[in-house]
Amino acid sequence: MQRKTLKIHPDDNLEVALTDLPKGTVVKCGDKEIELLDNIPGKHKFTLKDFQPGDEITMFGVLVGKAVVDIPVGSLITTKNITHASDSYRLRERRTNWQVPGMYTWGFNDDVCPPTSMYAAYNVIPGKKDLYLALETGHWTFPEQTLMMNNWLADQLKVK
Repeated sequence: MQRKTLKIHPDDNLEVALTDLPKGTVVKCGDKEIELLDNIPGKHKFTLKDFQPGDEITMFGVLVGKAVVDIPVGSLITTKNITHASDSYRLRERRTNWQVPGMYTWGFNDDVCPPTSMYAAYNVIPGKKDLYLALETGHWTFPEQTLMMNNWLADQLKVK
Protein backbone atom coordinates (compact mmCIF):
# COMPACT_ATOMS: atom_id res chain seq x y z
CA MET A 1 0.00 0.00 0.00
CA GLN A 2 1.33 3.43 -0.97
CA ARG A 3 2.17 5.72 1.94
CA LYS A 4 -0.14 8.79 2.06
CA THR A 5 1.40 10.93 4.81
CA LEU A 6 4.73 11.60 6.49
CA LYS A 7 5.63 12.76 9.98
CA ILE A 8 9.03 14.44 9.64
CA HIS A 9 10.11 14.44 13.32
CA PRO A 10 8.76 12.48 16.31
CA ASP A 11 7.96 15.74 18.17
CA ASP A 12 5.89 17.20 15.29
CA ASN A 13 2.19 17.86 15.85
CA LEU A 14 1.57 18.14 12.09
CA GLU A 15 1.83 15.61 9.31
CA VAL A 16 2.50 16.14 5.60
CA ALA A 17 0.18 14.80 2.89
CA LEU A 18 2.29 13.09 0.21
CA THR A 19 -0.59 13.23 -2.26
CA ASP A 20 -3.93 15.05 -2.49
CA LEU A 21 -6.19 13.70 0.27
CA PRO A 22 -9.93 14.46 0.10
CA LYS A 23 -12.00 15.62 3.07
CA GLY A 24 -13.30 12.60 4.99
CA THR A 25 -10.26 10.43 4.26
CA VAL A 26 -9.13 8.45 7.31
CA VAL A 27 -5.33 8.29 7.63
CA LYS A 28 -3.25 6.27 10.05
CA CYS A 29 -0.87 8.52 11.95
CA GLY A 30 1.28 6.55 14.34
CA ASP A 31 -1.06 4.50 16.52
CA LYS A 32 -4.21 6.55 15.82
CA GLU A 33 -6.52 7.12 12.89
CA ILE A 34 -7.47 10.67 11.93
CA GLU A 35 -10.37 11.71 9.74
CA LEU A 36 -9.43 14.71 7.61
CA LEU A 37 -11.82 17.65 8.05
CA ASP A 38 -10.58 19.47 4.92
CA ASN A 39 -9.20 18.64 1.50
CA ILE A 40 -5.44 18.39 2.05
CA PRO A 41 -3.38 19.10 -1.09
CA GLY A 42 -0.19 17.11 -1.57
CA LYS A 43 2.82 18.61 0.27
CA HIS A 44 0.52 20.50 2.67
CA LYS A 45 0.20 19.87 6.41
CA PHE A 46 -2.68 18.84 8.65
CA THR A 47 -3.06 18.76 12.43
CA LEU A 48 -2.48 15.69 14.58
CA LYS A 49 -4.21 17.23 17.61
CA ASP A 50 -6.69 19.96 18.53
CA PHE A 51 -5.16 23.43 18.84
CA GLN A 52 -6.41 26.49 20.69
CA PRO A 53 -5.23 30.05 20.02
CA GLY A 54 -1.63 30.41 21.23
CA ASP A 55 -0.82 26.68 21.05
CA GLU A 56 2.58 25.93 19.51
CA ILE A 57 2.87 24.35 16.06
CA THR A 58 5.90 22.08 15.75
CA MET A 59 7.44 20.94 12.47
CA PHE A 60 10.90 19.41 11.89
CA GLY A 61 11.07 19.13 15.69
CA VAL A 62 11.11 22.93 16.17
CA LEU A 63 8.58 25.67 16.78
CA VAL A 64 7.34 27.05 13.45
CA GLY A 65 4.11 28.80 14.42
CA LYS A 66 1.23 29.36 16.82
CA ALA A 67 -2.47 28.80 16.34
CA VAL A 68 -4.53 31.98 15.98
CA VAL A 69 -7.93 30.22 16.07
CA ASP A 70 -9.27 26.88 17.26
CA ILE A 71 -7.98 24.20 14.86
CA PRO A 72 -9.52 20.74 15.22
CA VAL A 73 -7.50 17.57 14.63
CA GLY A 74 -7.42 16.64 10.93
CA SER A 75 -7.57 20.26 9.69
CA LEU A 76 -5.50 21.86 6.96
CA ILE A 77 -2.83 24.24 8.24
CA THR A 78 -2.97 27.61 6.43
CA THR A 79 -1.78 31.17 6.90
CA LYS A 80 -5.33 31.95 8.09
CA ASN A 81 -5.19 29.63 11.14
CA ILE A 82 -1.56 29.97 12.26
CA THR A 83 1.04 32.69 12.54
CA HIS A 84 4.80 32.34 12.28
CA ALA A 85 6.77 31.83 15.48
CA SER A 86 10.22 30.49 16.32
CA ASP A 87 12.34 29.72 19.34
CA SER A 88 15.28 31.90 20.19
CA TYR A 89 18.67 30.65 19.11
CA ARG A 90 22.31 31.26 19.70
CA LEU A 91 25.02 31.23 17.11
CA ARG A 92 27.35 28.26 17.38
CA GLU A 93 30.43 27.15 15.52
CA ARG A 94 29.56 27.02 11.86
CA ARG A 95 30.10 23.75 10.03
CA THR A 96 30.11 23.96 6.28
CA ASN A 97 31.58 20.61 5.31
CA TRP A 98 28.29 18.72 5.21
CA GLN A 99 27.95 15.61 3.11
CA VAL A 100 24.17 15.41 2.79
CA PRO A 101 22.45 13.15 0.26
CA GLY A 102 20.20 14.88 -2.24
CA MET A 103 17.62 14.02 -4.89
CA TYR A 104 17.41 16.39 -7.84
CA THR A 105 15.13 16.57 -10.84
CA TRP A 106 14.65 19.16 -13.56
CA GLY A 107 13.61 19.50 -17.16
CA PHE A 108 15.33 20.70 -20.29
CA ASN A 109 12.51 23.09 -21.26
CA ASP A 110 12.63 25.18 -18.07
CA ASP A 111 12.91 28.87 -18.98
CA VAL A 112 12.95 29.99 -15.30
CA CYS A 113 15.77 27.76 -14.01
CA PRO A 114 17.58 26.63 -17.17
CA PRO A 115 19.43 23.29 -17.14
CA THR A 116 22.83 25.02 -17.25
CA SER A 117 22.07 26.82 -13.95
CA MET A 118 20.72 23.62 -12.40
CA TYR A 119 23.83 21.64 -13.42
CA ALA A 120 26.08 24.38 -12.04
CA ALA A 121 24.34 24.23 -8.64
CA TYR A 122 24.24 20.41 -8.73
CA ASN A 123 27.98 20.23 -9.39
CA VAL A 124 28.98 22.32 -6.35
CA ILE A 125 26.75 20.55 -3.81
CA PRO A 126 28.81 17.98 -1.88
CA GLY A 127 27.48 14.56 -0.93
CA LYS A 128 25.75 11.62 -2.57
CA LYS A 129 23.37 12.79 -5.28
CA ASP A 130 20.57 11.14 -7.22
CA LEU A 131 19.42 12.83 -10.40
CA TYR A 132 16.34 12.33 -12.55
CA LEU A 133 16.10 14.36 -15.74
CA ALA A 134 12.53 14.86 -16.93
CA LEU A 135 13.22 15.89 -20.49
CA GLU A 136 9.68 17.05 -21.30
CA THR A 137 9.10 19.37 -18.36
CA GLY A 138 9.40 23.10 -18.09
CA HIS A 139 9.22 24.84 -14.72
CA TRP A 140 6.91 22.23 -13.15
CA THR A 141 6.98 18.58 -12.09
CA PHE A 142 4.96 15.61 -13.24
CA PRO A 143 3.11 13.55 -10.59
CA GLU A 144 5.61 10.75 -11.22
CA GLN A 145 8.48 13.06 -10.21
CA THR A 146 6.67 14.07 -7.02
CA LEU A 147 6.03 10.42 -6.14
CA MET A 148 9.67 9.56 -6.84
CA MET A 149 10.89 12.44 -4.65
CA ASN A 150 8.52 11.50 -1.81
CA ASN A 151 9.63 7.86 -1.94
CA TRP A 152 13.29 8.92 -1.99
CA LEU A 153 12.72 11.13 1.07
CA ALA A 154 10.86 8.36 2.93
CA ASP A 155 13.77 5.98 2.17
CA GLN A 156 16.29 8.53 3.49
CA LEU A 157 14.26 8.99 6.68
CA LYS A 158 13.90 5.21 7.03
CA VAL A 159 10.09 5.55 7.04
CA LYS A 160 8.04 2.47 6.23
